[in-house]
Amino acid sequence: MIRIDKAGKRPDILSLSGTNKGKDKLRLATVELLKEYKENKTAYDSGTKLFKFKKSFTAIKR
Repeated sequence: MIRIDKAGKRPDILSLSGTNKGKDKLRLATVELLKEYKENKTAYDSGTKLFKFKKSFTAIKR
């Protein structure tokens, strides 16, 4: 087993403007994805519809 040492809570990625100002962007994106999934569960489960992820939320740097 590989031990993973997490340095603590992840930093908040806050919205800087608009109606979501001051709210965590990642949490808002998660809520939106869950909402989309609940509305089209069979399409996502069958693979006919895919989630659109925001690339700015990934930790991969290219």
